[in-house]
Amino acid sequence: MPQHYCPIGFYFRSISNSIDKRFNQQLKSLGLTKSQLDVLFILSKNKDKEIIQRDIENYFHISNPTVTGILNRLEQKGYIVREQSKKDKRIHHIKCMFDETELRKLFTETADDMETLLTKGFSEEEKIELAALLERVMNNVVMDEKEDKNDKNLTCTFERV
Repeated sequence: MPQHYCPIGFYFRSISNSIDKRFNQQLKSLGLTKSQLDVLFILSKNKDKEIIQRDIENYFHISNPTVTGILNRLEQKGYIVREQSKKDKRIHHIKCMFDETELRKLFTETADDMETLLTKGFSEEEKIELAALLERVMNNVVMDEKEDKNDKNLTCTFERV
């Protein structure tokens, strides 16, 4: 047990904030933020699906105004386009315009750097155990939230370059 015990949520929030800060510093030269990179990556990995804003909101568990802001900035930078649905004029499909190879390379490099930092000093067994425990925590939270039946099960895995 740690010397100064804090609620588990405090650790997750602190780690998340630090990860976001570090990613944002690495992405600054491209004019991107971690949130924007995450959205681009998901769009790229799911290019065979017709992704709409609500899919992104549901996948990342973030609000409509937050996603609107992210998408507006990505569109201004030319990284995405919104195409009006042929079936329903109220719906806009979101397409990633960022070069997929470059995006995968960028995401892989930043993710690898972060994973190295997060698991510094861990044995391979500890890394595997940590991943399993975190997956269980994530599943607890996601299953609790998973009441939206319109979830398209967007893909988040990626291949190493």
